[in-house]
Amino acid sequence: AVVGSLGATVGATTSSGVAETDIADAAAATSSFESLISKIGQATAQGLEDGASQELSAVNEQGVGPVMALAKPRINATGAVETEDGLSLPSGWDSARRLDDSSSSCSTLFVQQTEWLGSNPFWWAPAGNGLNNFVAKTATVKTLELKTCDGTSASLEGVSFKLTVRLPTKVSSGVLKCAFYEKGSRSWSSDGVSFASSTASGMGTCESTRGVGAYTVIYWAPDDPDDPDFELDESTAFRASPLLPTCLAVLLGALGLQA
Repeated sequence: AVVGSLGATVGATTSSGVAETDIADAAAATSSFESLISKIGQATAQGLEDGASQELSAVNEQGVGPVMALAKPRINATGAVETEDGLSLPSGWDSARRLDDSSSSCSTLFVQQTEWLGSNPFWWAPAGNGLNNFVAKTATVKTLELKTCDGTSASLEGVSFKLTVRLPTKVSSGVLKCAFYEKGSRSWSSDGVSFASSTASGMGTCESTRGVGAYTVIYWAPDDPDDPDFELDESTAFRASPLLPTCLAVLLGALGLQA
């Protein structure tokens, strides 16, 4: 039901990539997809042992779609957290909950990092808002979710931490910037995030105080905000792929969940 309706809504675009439904409907569809992905991750996490990790993929034959990296890293003696895929939380990141207190039995954290490969889930965000013009509809976006061992969501807002985000596949003019998606204003922003470094394998490290949510890396050209170089090939865009809802349905079925 959810998967099928999302596929229909997200797939309703014109050849120019403009949604035929209004932005509110597109935003609701994205929210439903995010909720579904989170549900899959949480169900899988129940079977993960402390210190273990697992990857789930709903990528189609064009290499487009979500890949979920799930992990239960241990919180070390100082309260810091490090994951194999580049998430680094400093000691005291959750000091209000005292997770590093010796009297606490909570020594793990559930981390879900979903990479939306070539499938920006906020493709419908209004042009001209914030840095939206620099984020292609086929951009790769990473979303971060955290839950403590008692199931409580951790926001990380105001905490300085690092995470890795895939670089744009098309090299363009401008400088590399990390951006965070602000759902309230439906815009990408570089406030509170900075680009720290990159690797030869095409990954970048972002430093952030914005907390959990969606991140991407862009090429920012301040002298030409409408640089046509940012109009990438959208032929395999997430919203146009009929296979993604099917892949998600298969994942849900394997986990014994209802779509």
